Amino acid sequence: MTVRKSDNRLTILLVVLGVVLGVGILTIVGMPLVMLAVQQAKEDARREHVAQSPASKSLADALAVIKSKKLVDLTHAFEPGIPHWPGFPDEKVETLYWYDGGKGTLGKGFFAQQFTHVGQWGTHCDPPAHFVKGKRTIDQIDPKEMILPMVVIDVHEAAAKNPDYSISMADVRDWEHRHGPIPMGAFVAMRTDWSKRWPDAKAMRNEDNGVAHYPGWSKEVLKYLYEERKITASGHETTDTDPGIATSKDDYSLETYILGTDHYQIELLANLDKVPEAWSHRGRELPQAEGWLGISGQGICDCAVTMIDLATAAEFKAMIPAVAVGWITVTVRNSQHNEAVWREIEATNGPCRQWECSCNSAERSAVTCNSSTECSCSCSDSSPSA
Repeated sequence: MTVRKSDNRLTILLVVLGVVLGVGILTIVGMPLVMLAVQQAKEDARREHVAQSPASKSLADALAVIKSKKLVDLTHAFEPGIPHWPGFPDEKVETLYWYDGGKGTLGKGFFAQQFTHVGQWGTHCDPPAHFVKGKRTIDQIDPKEMILPMVVIDVHEAAAKNPDYSISMADVRDWEHRHGPIPMGAFVAMRTDWSKRWPDAKAMRNEDNGVAHYPGWSKEVLKYLYEERKITASGHETTDTDPGIATSKDDYSLETYILGTDHYQIELLANLDKVPEAWSHRGRELPQAEGWLGISGQGICDCAVTMIDLATAAEFKAMIPAVAVGWITVTVRNSQHNEAVWREIEATNGPCRQWECSCNSAERSAVTCNSSTECSCSCSDSSPSA
């Protein structure tokens, strides 16, 4: 009996010892594996959350929308002899290398050219330092200031009748009456169709007895846009901000005002007649060089928010908070090419939404809303029945 009890006790002791050793081994070896698995699961969950977040979806959707829409080039091609400020020398172009020998001044084997011209050449950006010492140069302008909602104020009919025309507050009020307040941070372009005279330098300058005649801005309008509406930048189709009759007297006070308030401007714009008056976007990529006072470049107008398919309007509206600050307008065009415009304006007392319906002149418009954001536009024939 004593031997059996001793054997049983030894067996139990060995079992307990095995259990303890097994738990210890699992603790030492297994716990790190368990913790690693838990951390991996958390990381996978985090990545899935990020992938499904509104910001990620919005950026992807925004890119898809932009790629599907029309882009309008707002620049002229530059070359020797193009219209420019009369105080600048003409452009020079030299072929440094050519495929075959005998043409390149430095060698052969490939094609490379050297362009020599001032920064303010062709369609170009004037930074504040262009006129004011100590202000920002091109490389000091934040790239975010180059992607802006674009407003086009159309005065081309007035400029056709009077080449000395200066944009007025009546023109601005008319635009705002039709489209709403000019958004803060916008890029405002004045359309005169003067760019249609390109590349005829004499026609662009339109000089008579030593006095140039081309349209320009007005101080009243510029102060309103920059000081009250808080726009970021402005642009025009002519060589100067000031009208020709002013620059002929060396009066550049309007350009001095814009650049002196630490804003930039774009001169010699093109194709403004192809851009909607409201709710397109202006983007611009500029090469950077430290301390540059001006640079020719390419500006494009992205009309991505101008036309959007009716089926995707709700998706587009859902992503607005991630891609726009302040307000944005979505124009929905149905199969009959009638337009319904949805606006969301950030007001002090909260979002203010308004629907407008634009039909053909011979049709009546009607807006039906199920809520403040879900509306539809319909047009019906208003002509008298036979």
